[in-house]
Amino acid sequence: MEESHAGFLQEEADKLEKRRARARTLQFFYRFTVGLLFKLLVAGIYVGIVIAIIFPPVGLYVLGAALAAFLLSLVPVPIERYEEYLKTNLLPEIFKRLYPEYTYDPEGLNMESIKASGIFNSSLFKKAERIEGEDRVSGEIKGVKVDFNEVEFYSYPINWGKTIGFIFLLILLLPFIIWRLLTSDGDMSSDHGGSSSSSGGLLIRDEVKFYRGLFLHADFHKKFHGSVYMMPKKLVKYGDRFSDEFSTSGRPINLENAQLNELYQVTAPDPQLAYYLLSPKVLESIFEIYQREKALPIVILRDGQMYMTIPWQRDYFAVDLRTKIQGPEYFGKYLSEIESFQKIVEHMALDTRIWTKN
Repeated sequence: MEESHAGFLQEEADKLEKRRARARTLQFFYRFTVGLLFKLLVAGIYVGIVIAIIFPPVGLYVLGAALAAFLLSLVPVPIERYEEYLKTNLLPEIFKRLYPEYTYDPEGLNMESIKASGIFNSSLFKKAERIEGEDRVSGEIKGVKVDFNEVEFYSYPINWGKTIGFIFLLILLLPFIIWRLLTSDGDMSSDHGGSSSSSGGLLIRDEVKFYRGLFLHADFHKKFHGSVYMMPKKLVKYGDRFSDEFSTSGRPINLENAQLNELYQVTAPDPQLAYYLLSPKVLESIFEIYQREKALPIVILRDGQMYMTIPWQRDYFAVDLRTKIQGPEYFGKYLSEIESFQKIVEHMALDTRIWTKN
């Protein structure tokens, strides 16, 4: 990061720290007032629904509690307001000031690039019931279009323990429900008829985030014919997540960087192209990422495109009201990743050996 930007980032970090401190205080009061009351109302609604099956007048309480809970849900949550300011006001302004060639968007992803990359196993997309992206940055580096963001894959497996417990509770209540139906002198079908079990309403599901990482894509708008695959050796065993192309495409390649050579499994149909693409400067930039983040990117270079993902669980701009913002370092980690990726793209864009080989 350039020193000329340090003063600007320090000033913004100081302003953000004041907002964080204020949001933390407000969140504390919100948690034990609005938040607590909302949880009590929701719990009361569930209990009320069960009781209403036996004693229908309680249904009026349930409706009132539901209305109150809805109104409470409209009260702004301090931590959400703080996050909204960070991602919709501050970060776009920082990128505009420091990297005018880029555009920052708090949400979004290029699904077409993710699928075209060939990094992820097709079964991963079948397993994923929801794919989300955040902190998306797009723009150009020396005429090369780039796009990177954090990406998350979610699934919703059935929690059989909770589901069985819920069904068991219904079985326990069944005698009371039958008794109520037999002793009722009115038609209850209009108030309590209709079952959702056929649509899976009895099944309780958990939200599971089974992959998170930083995904990057560069389009050089000119071709090199061939492919190069870089897979960290410690991730080879996760064949259910990543494409089998990493182990089946081409011949093994030894890198011109002894440290990375110990960490990576590299294959390419054309070894000479691999050495051109993975020049010492490119490998140096990849090693910088490893040294700084203790994480190895997965890389595919194919037909004028570069795809890269760094698997990790971290969230650069995750809101944590308990942690004080000390200074520019708060923004520095994410910006450093952008600059490392930028170096790789610049080295490849300027290396004429790549583009004159074919």
